[in-house]
Amino acid sequence: MRIVLVGLSHKTAPVQLREKLSLYGRSPADTLQGLRSATHLDECAILSTCNRTEIYGLTREEDWQEQLLEFMARQAHVSPGHLQDHLYSFEGTPAVRHLFRVSAGLDSMVVGEGQILAQVKETLQAAQDADTAGTTIHTLFQHVIASGKRARTETEIGRGAVSISLAAVQLAKQIFQRLSNHVVLLVGAGETGEQTAKMLLADGAAPQILVCNRTYERAEALAQQFGGAALPYDRFPEALVRADIVITSTGAPHAIVTVEQLRQALRARRGRPLFLIDIAVPRDVEPAAGDLEDVYLYNIDDLQAVVAESLAGRQMEAGRVEELIEEDLRKFQRWLRDREVAPTIQQIQQWASSVVDAEQARLGVQLAHLSERDREKVEAALRVVTNRLVLPTILHLKEAANSGNGYHEVESVRRIYRLNQSDEAEPEAQG
Repeated sequence: MRIVLVGLSHKTAPVQLREKLSLYGRSPADTLQGLRSATHLDECAILSTCNRTEIYGLTREEDWQEQLLEFMARQAHVSPGHLQDHLYSFEGTPAVRHLFRVSAGLDSMVVGEGQILAQVKETLQAAQDADTAGTTIHTLFQHVIASGKRARTETEIGRGAVSISLAAVQLAKQIFQRLSNHVVLLVGAGETGEQTAKMLLADGAAPQILVCNRTYERAEALAQQFGGAALPYDRFPEALVRADIVITSTGAPHAIVTVEQLRQALRARRGRPLFLIDIAVPRDVEPAAGDLEDVYLYNIDDLQAVVAESLAGRQMEAGRVEELIEEDLRKFQRWLRDREVAPTIQQIQQWASSVVDAEQARLGVQLAHLSERDREKVEAALRVVTNRLVLPTILHLKEAANSGNGYHEVESVRRIYRLNQSDEAEPEAQG
């Protein structure tokens, strides 16, 4: 059994491919159960965010990479060959270390961002709900979540308000040096929309904010919170005429801002430029919108340059976080190694106990003349002898686990003691 990982991220794949693998609009339980069925993973979890989709699994299969590639290709409706060059895969310690780094925010587009930790928690919960997270995946994610919390409390990796939302606002400020004279339309009133609204108001030069959301009550609550105005969802095309900057962050499975809607808005705008900042995955704005005259479209990948300017302080903390991760990684590896040999050690101890029980049963009549106290002494002596006989084997397994060779030694010991289920030893009483 080994922990394996196959995934892609903003570092390896463009947004148009990442959005094809996003879990948005899909049932996590159905996807996870389909994954386990199609790939024969004993346990699995899928981490799916705007910037990555990663499958973590526990398997003994040798062709796990091919299985996961084919599954992901089917999910994305592309050929395995088209997808393969964008994927990375790890097994064992490198796979575990990668998840620790992801949870700490070291692999994020915005280094140290905090949202990923909540997404890791949601990933574990989804796997538990789908009954695909066994003891190993559950324990791995628990260690990873605890380590991510440590990274943010014991270092300053999360220092400053660096986020995709802030990057969007910074881009808006680059477009219009002062936002107070302009209208910003937020399409989507979820967590990202709320963060964006906060940052729009942070420097005191507040623009007029319009909020549009599929649930009007949520749009109204957010608008009231920030002194803006709410619009019914079906009226946001009208707001495209008024707005100078449109920031979209919905969870819609397809584009909600179309080229045709923009063409109609542009006729009424009379040459006023319109800036669209699409920070959703899947994308909210049809890509062809960027080809329209007087329309300037930026997607989540375009924000990377803006983000880079805010990362210097966090990059200095990355080394400290790496040290912390290695410490926490060793703790998980100790648990994993112990788990590797623990069932066999327990079976050896049970085997030794059964030897004593069998020998006592054989000697029952011969020891009948002894007092109960003396019979207890005989039993205690038998147990001491058998425990001493198996102790070197138990210590050997523990040493092998610490050296990373536990799996091979377990197989040898199980053959010696005949502990395999198909040939489980039963001590025979010798007459």
